[in-house]
Order: sequence, then structure tokens, then C-alpha cells
Amino acid sequence: MLLKYKSRSVRDLYLQYPYKKNPPFTNTIPIPYVKQKDVSDHKWSITYAEYNEVINTFVDEIIKLLQDGDEWQIGSNMGVISLRKIKCKSFLDRIASKDQGKRVTRVRNNYENYMLVTAWDRAKFALRNKWLWRFKLIPKVLRDIYLKTDEDFTHIFKFKDK
Repeated sequence: MLLKYKSRSVRDLYLQYPYKKNPPFTNTIPIPYVKQKDVSDHKWSITYAEYNEVINTFVDEIIKLLQDGDEWQIGSNMGVISLRKIKCKSFLDRIASKDQGKRVTRVRNNYENYMLVTAWDRAKFALRNKWLWRFKLIPKVLRDIYLKTDEDFTHIFKFKDK
């Protein structure tokens, strides 16, 4: 059973997958370990390494789609995921805050003050614990988008406004 406040990982998804199998015999214990009673001899049985490769390839395709400013339509009427840009006027200066021991913000009023945030637009329907249904991109992906924007500033205008 998944914990209520835990971030879900590929390993958690694999443990819920019904057709698991262990890799061929080696001298080490595989991670995650699959108990013998959970091993399935089905045509769709795959190891964790294979499952991880499939999921990561799928996620990479979605990230490429989002980086180009496009939206990703989730099946089963679950909505649309996209990146949105917001205009910020003040930023937290972490280095100065650490040096002075209090929160220091800087104000910048130039045209480069855009930040990207993730948005999940979905139909209005009753979800239990709506705050659990959120997502964010890892910092490396956002950094790559910002670097691409630094090379060509017009790339930021491919994203919708929040």
C-alpha cells in the first residue's frame, strides 16, 4: 500500500504492476526484490529494469512535448498538462538571505522575469483530496528549458500565460 504523503516513484509503480518477474540469477539480490509468490509467468512479465526503461522513455517523450510549449492530453478525460509562464517582479535572494539571516527579496523590472510553472487543467469533477493530485518537473528539466530560453528568448513565448 502506498503512503498518503509519499512521492510516487517508478519503483512504487512497478510494485503495483501485476506481471512482475525477477532478473536471471545473479549473486546479488535485485532491487526491488520481488517475492516468489508475486512472480508471474505471463507473456507481459518484465523485470524492473525493463519496466523502468519503458516508463522513462514515455516520460522523456512527454518532457520533450512540454519543452516545446505543447500540451499533453491525458487519456480517460483526465485533462491537459502544460507549462505556463508567469511574470514575476520580486525574487528571493537565497545567498543574501543566508548571509543576513533574514529573508531578502530583490525587485527586477525587465522583460526577462518569466518563470515556468506546471499546470494541470482538468474538468470540474469531485476528486477526493485534490491537493494530492499535483505534479512538478525536476529541477534539471526546468534548467534545460531556461537554458534553451537563454539561447533564444522568443522560445518563452511558446508557453501560455497563467
